[in-house]
Amino acid sequence: MVTHRRRSFLAGAALAAGSALGAGQQTKRASGAPATFTPRAQRLPREVWIGTISLAGLQANSSDAMTEQVLGLMKQMVPQEPDVICLPETVTVANVRGAVSPLSERAEEGIGQAAAPFADFAREHHCYVVCPIHTKQGDRFFNSAMFIDRQGKMLGRYHKMHTTTGEMGKGVAPGPLEPPVFETDFGKVGAQICFEMEWQDGWKKLEDAGAEIVFWPSAFAGGAMVNAKAWQHRYCVVSSTWKNT
Repeated sequence: MVTHRRRSFLAGAALAAGSALGAGQQTKRASGAPATFTPRAQRLPREVWIGTISLAGLQANSSDAMTEQVLGLMKQMVPQEPDVICLPETVTVANVRGAVSPLSERAEEGIGQAAAPFADFAREHHCYVVCPIHTKQGDRFFNSAMFIDRQGKMLGRYHKMHTTTGEMGKGVAPGPLEPPVFETDFGKVGAQICFEMEWQDGWKKLEDAGAEIVFWPSAFAGGAMVNAKAWQHRYCVVSSTWKNT
C-alpha cells in the first residue's frame, strides 16, 4: 500500500512488492499497515492510497477459486482503507489449471458474474477497483480493464488496443486506438494492458488526455520499463501482474 500526496504526485513511479504496492519512500505488504498510515477521513483532498495484487505463487482449479483467493488478498488491505485496488490482467482466469468457460460465455458487457464479486467489494469498502476481465460489445470480444467506482458501479472500460497474435487467434479483438481517461474523485486515470508496454502510442495519448495515474494490469512483470513509462510521460504507473518482478 502506498500514499501519493498530490503535491509531489508526479515524483514517484510504481514498484510492485508481494500483494501490496510500494512507491516513494516505503514498501509494505498488505498484511501490515505502513508506519505512516493515515485514516481515509484524515487524508488530504487529493491524497491517494493504492493497493495492487501479484498472483505470484497463486494457482487455482477454477475461476471461482481464483476469485476467492484474490478477494482474500484484497481483504488484507482493508485496514489500510485503500482508495484504489488494481488487479492483474484477466484476473479470473489467470493461473487457473482447470478448464475455463469459452470466451463467448465468460465475456461480459457490464458487471456480470466475473466482475460482480469485485463490484461488491468496491461498494462495501468504498474504493475503486481496476478489474481486468474479458468483455464483449455486440459480437466482439476484448481484453479489458473495467473501472469500478466506490459505489460498485462500472465507471468505464478500457479495451486493450495492441492484442497479441495469440489473443486474436482465440477471438479477442483489438480495442479502439484512442484510450479513454476516467474521472475519479481524485483525478484522471487510464490503463494500458500487458503487451502494450512494448508500444508507445497509448501511453502518449493518455499523457495528452491528462491522465495522472495509468494502471498496467499484465501477465508479465515490466521491471524497469514501468519506471521508464512513468518518467517519460510524467504520471504514476501502477502495475499489477502475474509475477513479482
